[in-house]
Amino acid sequence: MPNMNPSYKDAQTVFKQFRERIMGDSELSSDFESAIVMLRSAYNTAIYENRFIVGGAIEHLVVAAFNGAAMPSHHIGRGDTRVDAIAQDSKGVKAGFSIKASFSSLNVRLINTIGNKVPVWEEPTLFLLSKKGMVYADPTLLLSATVHSKDALMLRGAALKTYIDTHPEYVIPFRFEPPQTGNIPASKTASEDVARSIVNNFKRLSLP
Repeated sequence: MPNMNPSYKDAQTVFKQFRERIMGDSELSSDFESAIVMLRSAYNTAIYENRFIVGGAIEHLVVAAFNGAAMPSHHIGRGDTRVDAIAQDSKGVKAGFSIKASFSSLNVRLINTIGNKVPVWEEPTLFLLSKKGMVYADPTLLLSATVHSKDALMLRGAALKTYIDTHPEYVIPFRFEPPQTGNIPASKTASEDVARSIVNNFKRLSLP
């Protein structure tokens, strides 16, 4: 078992207050769900490049939800860190969270192993999962649940499912649907949106 780092206790405390507040605020809960739906509808993750954009944008939407719950939060996922956001509860307790979205499977990619041959999951983590919602977990609650694949440290879906079923106090039951499949011509790509925003600054450049 990992040592009980105080950051895990703090993260559990902060999450529980967030869960209580957002589950008791139907407007905030609906706004957050709708923001995730809008993002995923605009940038369908069936298109590979959109997976990175959607994952990064979701981190910022989680920060926005914490702030909407009157729990000051900011994004820090820049540079060499596995923590994406910091949030504070009403008593001033602060905690950092990694944020992982996995809408197609409960087998969650935690850490890439390229250049990091022996990765260890240590971060308090918020998982956004289809059919489940937002789930808080850390290595002191979800034990012996990781496995090494060829290029990543993975969280085993079976272990995560059991954890969700037995720890409802760490689950916020948002309605997140699996990704759309099949023909997706209406979906945006982030690269095109960025390119168009730049092209618009130059009168001799154009895109169809």
